[in-house]
Amino acid sequence: MPEEVEEKKDSNLSAAPKEEKLEFLKRKEIKTMQKDIARLREKEAQKERERITALKTTEEIREREERLEKLRRDEEVRKRGTERLRLEKELKELLEEKGRVEIKRNELVKNNSQLEEILRIILAKEAEIEKKEKIIEEKEKVSRLPEEKHETEKERWSTEEERRKIESERWLQEEKLKKNKVQFKEADLKYQQILKKEEEVKSSLRRLEEIKKIEPEKLREEEEIKEKEVKKVPPEVLIPKPLPKKPSPFKKVLVRGVIVVVLLLIFSFFYWFFGVKKPPEEETIPPTEEEIVPPEEKIIEKPEIVKPEISAPPITERILGWGYQISSSPRLIDTIILHSSYNDLDGDLHDTEKVIEEYKMYEVAPHYLIARDGTITIYRLVLDKNIAYHAGASKMPDGRTSVNNFSIGIELIYTETESPTEAQYQILAQLVKYLQQEYNIPLQNILGHKDVDIAPPFKSDPWNFDWEKFYTSIK
Repeated sequence: MPEEVEEKKDSNLSAAPKEEKLEFLKRKEIKTMQKDIARLREKEAQKERERITALKTTEEIREREERLEKLRRDEEVRKRGTERLRLEKELKELLEEKGRVEIKRNELVKNNSQLEEILRIILAKEAEIEKKEKIIEEKEKVSRLPEEKHETEKERWSTEEERRKIESERWLQEEKLKKNKVQFKEADLKYQQILKKEEEVKSSLRRLEEIKKIEPEKLREEEEIKEKEVKKVPPEVLIPKPLPKKPSPFKKVLVRGVIVVVLLLIFSFFYWFFGVKKPPEEETIPPTEEEIVPPEEKIIEKPEIVKPEISAPPITERILGWGYQISSSPRLIDTIILHSSYNDLDGDLHDTEKVIEEYKMYEVAPHYLIARDGTITIYRLVLDKNIAYHAGASKMPDGRTSVNNFSIGIELIYTETESPTEAQYQILAQLVKYLQQEYNIPLQNILGHKDVDIAPPFKSDPWNFDWEKFYTSIK
């Protein structure tokens, strides 16, 4: 209706006088200007509302980030507190253990000094007995009467009896001293390990204290940097860009319908092309007299040669807690190193438990240990995937060093004057053939410890080993 009225007024302008016409145009221009001004004010007000909303949103985001940062820092402080309590408890236990080991070391040192003093006294007694024997010999040369001879013989028998007693006592004291020295060596090694661990724990505690001292200064610096960054950023930058409008549900349904129709058309085409459509008939051309059809060649497939799979020999699991490093990633194994050892402490030279106890004393271990008892048992001491400390400072003939990293160590129990038994040779060959199959180990990489050792005193094991016989048995 207002538009029709305006059109009627415009049609009547030609008939109205000039003054009324000008007045009407002025009023119309004023109304247009008022509308434009109202529209501009509305736009400015909308912009102001958007800016205020953006500032509020930015402030909320900053507050949320600050809360999250505070929670993260509180969690770090809590973790550091827990770690500190754990370290303090561990340090207390280490100090107690250190005290006990130190007392034991002092007792062993005292026992050593006492045993050495007893040995000195025994040696002095032996010297006295030797003097007595010389005196008795001189008497026997000088004595002529039967009574004198009988007396000297009695003295000689008593001195010999005394000598036997002193020798047995000396042997007993020497054995005690030897055992005491071994115990002192173990206690000293444990004491050194405790000192090292104590130093590590103390350094960790010192690091936590330094972090605790530095943290307040760091927090103040971060807050100052944040304040400076907020001051530098103009308010216009803080206003986020408007998010895109979400499509209406009708558009979503329409798009999904179009996708379904396209998929159905594609499926129908493939069904027609591969299932319904008939392939074109091939034109058969009769062979002419000049053409010679070659005979079809028959391909004779050669049968694949399948190597018989070698089964693992019976292995007794006896995984140790020392003498190796747990590998974090799979390692490439292409070498086998053979060793030999025996019980060097006391008791039976072929005692498996004593040999393992000796490994513990020196913090070493092979992967496999072949015993020399009636059963000839294979013990697995270290898993193949882990790095065992069996070769020490070593170098391969091809120039590679650190042989422990890519090798498996096998140890046989026998002494330097002996050779491996026939049963040991047989079960060793079975184990090596199985490992060759598992890790594709070449024959030239099956070596003895003496072939790779590069640190004095140079190793000579495996002792008295018949390599020709062994290589023949594994080929």
